[in-house]
Amino acid sequence: MRFSEVRDMEASLMYQALSRGSVDLISAYSTDGRLQAYDVRLLEDDRRVFPPYEAAPVAREAALQSTPGLAAPWALLAGRLDEAAMRRLNYEVDERKRSPRAVAREFLERRRLLGGKTPRRDGRSVVIGTKAFTEGVLLGELMAQLVESHLGVRVEKRFNLGGTMIVHNALKAGAIDAYAEYTGTALTTILGLPVAAERAAAYKTVAREYPI
Repeated sequence: MRFSEVRDMEASLMYQALSRGSVDLISAYSTDGRLQAYDVRLLEDDRRVFPPYEAAPVAREAALQSTPGLAAPWALLAGRLDEAAMRRLNYEVDERKRSPRAVAREFLERRRLLGGKTPRRDGRSVVIGTKAFTEGVLLGELMAQLVESHLGVRVEKRFNLGGTMIVHNALKAGAIDAYAEYTGTALTTILGLPVAAERAAAYKTVAREYPI
């Protein structure tokens, strides 16, 4: 397929341009809530040009050691945030203008994933960071609320820090203790490795090679 023109534009403008017929095709995220708002049809990546992008928490080893059980609450999300679920959460924030904190809490309450503890004001806190986009902040809220309600540990939120390498470097420097990263992003952008088409293989490689 050949294109007569390629236009570089901000993400929100892409959807508006598509709906007006100004462009014929855009590059979109499969979990973007605007897919629903603008009735966009996703095309299958049958040639597997893109790696799998599945979100997973990454944390400093020092944080895992100093806060026993830190990873356990996050494991409760395993298998519960498929593309459709994440798309709905993003839609609530981007299109209905609800706060990420409220949307995340509603999701956890409906699935009975919240614990019954109240975070202590004294003692060590866990610092969770996020990238500067809606889904990243939602994932950060989910991680934070699970830690606070299950471990009773206060979470310091450093959200909307910036792009991938800014947040990754903050983790390496100890400025944050954890954040949500995507397997495809970690594989290609952080590790500089070839695309892995299989989800399990991508996750296994990232889990083994991620530099923290």
